[in-house]
Amino acid sequence: MTLREESYSNQDMLIKKIIERIENNNPYISDEELKIANLYKSFIDRDKVNRLGYDPILPELKIISEISNVIDLWQYFSRSIKTGSSIPLRIFIYDDLKDPLNYTIYIDQGGLGLPDRDYFSRR
Repeated sequence: MTLREESYSNQDMLIKKIIERIENNNPYISDEELKIANLYKSFIDRDKVNRLGYDPILPELKIISEISNVIDLWQYFSRSIKTGSSIPLRIFIYDDLKDPLNYTIYIDQGGLGLPDRDYFSRR
């Protein structure tokens, strides 16, 4: 099992334990645990997801469809970063590789990679 798979497995196990505690009416459930359980249940409620269809994301799709130039695109990226969404670029500040006494801004492709081969072959 890769580190990534082990991490996902541990997360799933913790979430399932929280849900079990709630379902067993454990009186020591924190507000945070209740939020985690409700969020998790909302993702696995396929009937509700299918019933809602695309409606929940239509406002976001409308914003995306109205992007008409580079400035609009960068404003959308900025807004997405502030709200916790991912964008197809990774922007970070790091030591300048040509002048290590200074910092520079780097822009890199993000989110285009796949897990290693074992992730797919062991399933």
